[in-house]
Amino acid sequence: MEPAETKPVILITGWSLVLGAILLNVIAIGTPYWIYFSSIDGVIYAGLWTECAKTLLSIVAICSELGNL
Repeated sequence: MEPAETKPVILITGWSLVLGAILLNVIAIGTPYWIYFSSIDGVIYAGLWTECAKTLLSIVAICSELGNL
């Protein structure tokens, strides 16, 4: 059995890890683009919800919503 002094340390550490994981999940879901690729032909960027491609000849990017898998 653990000494009584280590229980608050373990509890604080556990809750800190849980809150950190929740924060990372909120950031990951809220970030629109995770992948950004640039080449000579243009730019492609994609994320959890959308993917976009822009060539050097076009002024605007062509974006499409990604559906549920």
